[in-house]
Amino acid sequence: MSENTITLKAASAAYIVHLGAVGKKPSTLGTVKRTLDLLTEAMGEDKEVAKILPVHVAAFYKSESATMLKGKPRAEASILQIRRIVRAALVWWQEQGYSDKLPLPASEKAIQEKHANAVARRATKGKKKDA
Repeated sequence: MSENTITLKAASAAYIVHLGAVGKKPSTLGTVKRTLDLLTEAMGEDKEVAKILPVHVAAFYKSESATMLKGKPRAEASILQIRRIVRAALVWWQEQGYSDKLPLPASEKAIQEKHANAVARRATKGKKKDA
């Protein structure tokens, strides 16, 4: 288990600072903050990131806060955006050592693996051009 314990609230704040530091637009930061606030509200601000399990993430994805807005169903694009933001945050938190495992549900892991493979292929192409 990761020795670096951090709460969901603190990890969310750190992720938003990171995104700002890499030049993300204020509108993007606002969207990410609102999404991570939904996650924090659902799981609790004192939840340790290292203790988030795939079942917790899956439950959040199915929750009313992630699928409804003001009593009406969210648009499919909004639901997918929430999932992308949460997935990206979880990956970054793992990279920072906040968690040893990536707590993605099986359906999300397939998406993440596909993305990681595409990034690796682009990196390999870049190295071949330099050679």
